[in-house]
Amino acid sequence: MIDRHIKLPQDFIAKKVAKYEHSWGNLLEALQNRPAENLGSQFYEALGYFALTVVGNLGRERTLRALRIMKGIGIANFAFAMNPGKTITVDLGDESFEITGEPTTAYVDVDTWLCAYSGAVIAGDNSGIKSLCAAPESLHMEANLKPGPFDLAFVRAIKGLYDPDANIGQLLVDAMETSDPDKLDKDRREYATHILYPQLPVYRCILSSDKAEFNEKLEQAVLEHKKFWGKKDRQHNMEGWISLPLTAASATAFDNKNFVMTFETDYIPDWLAKRDF
Repeated sequence: MIDRHIKLPQDFIAKKVAKYEHSWGNLLEALQNRPAENLGSQFYEALGYFALTVVGNLGRERTLRALRIMKGIGIANFAFAMNPGKTITVDLGDESFEITGEPTTAYVDVDTWLCAYSGAVIAGDNSGIKSLCAAPESLHMEANLKPGPFDLAFVRAIKGLYDPDANIGQLLVDAMETSDPDKLDKDRREYATHILYPQLPVYRCILSSDKAEFNEKLEQAVLEHKKFWGKKDRQHNMEGWISLPLTAASATAFDNKNFVMTFETDYIPDWLAKRDF
């Protein structure tokens, strides 16, 4: 069992969740009236809300609502930046509204894209996945958090999973070949080597239909996730309490190859990976 790097009192979780839900009306108003200021930051707030519902075992209905909110904001965040002057529909499950897109460099980086993409995959939102895969590299290049060659190669490989014309095998090889730690920017090295790179062998195993190696590589990736997010200065970051990317990879493996995890971990909600909605 790979347990979570942090233990949280249930009353702490309950208070945090209650605070988010109590302020939902204000958050919704902010998203509608000031999307440029709030879409990106509220995506991460919603990610934290989703993580809290999972960590606190607050019930599948509550977690699925949180998932719909998170992935809806994440998809809208990129659509907003990609479509200046155009009407964008923000679909949060129980609520939907329209906003007008604007160019922005905030929260359009590779890391935010990966979290939004993972949320869409876990939710089974194919139109949302398509929308996110349409995000051009130029958008990431203009982001406040600049990508390196490996970041861009990694995203190309992930997008290739949904492009029937892509040579996904070559895209995975290309990404792996640009992952040399000595060639990575020092500010990106840890995240790239512990969070991004370990996903590539997992997807390679899905494509090769190697179930045993898939579980081996997935378990290694979970351990790398725990190593990265378990550091003292990161352990309270809610983004690390579950692994959105590895849950998305597990859901992809289940959907396409009927692979299931043969080990237990707090970082991947098994019922989400198995589509037990």
